[in-house]
Amino acid sequence: MASSSGPGKVATRPEKDEYELEDDFDIGTSVATCSATVRVGFIRKVYGIVSIQLLTTVVISLCVMLSTIVRTFVLDSANTILLSMFASFVVFFVLLKYKDRHPTNIYLLAVFTFAESYVVAWICAINYETGYGHCIATAFSLTLMIFSSLTVFCFVTKKDFSFLGGFLFASIVALFCAGLFFGLATGYGGKIPPVLSFLYSFLGTIVFSAHILFDTSLLIHRLSPDDYILAAVSIYLDVINLFVHILRVSRQSDN
Repeated sequence: MASSSGPGKVATRPEKDEYELEDDFDIGTSVATCSATVRVGFIRKVYGIVSIQLLTTVVISLCVMLSTIVRTFVLDSANTILLSMFASFVVFFVLLKYKDRHPTNIYLLAVFTFAESYVVAWICAINYETGYGHCIATAFSLTLMIFSSLTVFCFVTKKDFSFLGGFLFASIVALFCAGLFFGLATGYGGKIPPVLSFLYSFLGTIVFSAHILFDTSLLIHRLSPDDYILAAVSIYLDVINLFVHILRVSRQSDN
């Protein structure tokens, strides 16, 4: 028996596309099971955000490196860099909590990106000031090549790298502990053997290259259409960390 929505009016079923679009955004739906339109829109949104984040980081880093006044201020302001690191750390977790709340997520993403960009600019300024500007250019080029190649590989082969999750988590913990140890040793007057420092940076390059495969695979196979902020931040951090480790490798190789 047909239901009516008013005198003389019979309710009609909306077009199929409307229902398909709503189903695509059901909670728990992965991008892989969505329509082609939703998949393409999700991918464009993620890489659009990543592009803006990386462009922001590049511009801020160039401004800091190429301006003597700005570079001097950044290098002489230890409290500012510590504040940026702290802000980046805190905002990251707040962003994860509010990743689905618009426009709060956009504001948090902007703060996070600027904080991370300032930290990267500080690292670049140190290397530029000490005569390693060419290493920055090398690291930038290699990072771009590796990121592009691994991204294309994931999308062409559609291979699922989610099995790397446990290994990558353990690797990040190991890198963090090693970095903390190196920092404390250096702070108390110790000296890290160059070979050990090079090995740490090289392994970091391998780990974050694998992270690009892992996070790109999640984007293709596991994440839902509403997880575009999470996907963008993950890939952005992968690229930034890859760049930093390649920069260290390049500098140590130059020595």
